[in-house]
Amino acid sequence: MLVENRVRELSEKHRRERVKLFEQLEDANQLYACLELDIKKLASKYQQLLGANRATAAEMRAEPIDLPQSADQLQFLCLQMREELIELKSARQHERDELRDEIALLKEQIEEERNAKVVMERDLLAQVNHLQTQLGIAASKLSSADAMALSNESHSRQIRDLQNTVAELEAQVKQVQNERAAVEKTAQNYKSRCSSLQTELDTSEAVQKDFVQLSQSLQIQLEKIRQSEQVR
Repeated sequence: MLVENRVRELSEKHRRERVKLFEQLEDANQLYACLELDIKKLASKYQQLLGANRATAAEMRAEPIDLPQSADQLQFLCLQMREELIELKSARQHERDELRDEIALLKEQIEEERNAKVVMERDLLAQVNHLQTQLGIAASKLSSADAMALSNESHSRQIRDLQNTVAELEAQVKQVQNERAAVEKTAQNYKSRCSSLQTELDTSEAVQKDFVQLSQSLQIQLEKIRQSEQVR
């Protein structure tokens, strides 16, 4: 009877620990889902910005330059282009600042999740060690009961209960180890995604520089033509 009570206590304790572990993992999964959604939104904004910059720059390179015939018209065109360039640079700077802020916030959230994952891993490891210890105790009791080889029905029932407990504990240990591996894999995926977004930001900035250089080159050409008109 004492052994049976101990087995029941052990099973109930592990059941409570397992429920608690699942609740912790569910909370972590919800947080990761929110981060995943934020990353998708941010990646979409990057693609839109990058695509718009590339399309605009390519169109400007392909378009023929239709220069005005008079110096006044040329001067007006230069002023107009200068205003458009200022507005464009201001808008792009605002977008870049917005994206930088979002990346910084995302990195901060990922760092918080990483720290939470470290704590969870430590707790999971402690639970795994505890389960393995209890598994060893149950296995030891099973060996002792098996060695006695009593034909008594009560002891036979105890042996069956202990065998079931050992099987359950082994399954729990395996499940906890699998869940820990899944958490580690998810964290690694977020780290790779964050690095990819940073690369896209760098590419976007390079495209923006090309766009500005193209506009400046066009302004220089127009200024040369205007000076040529004045000389004539």
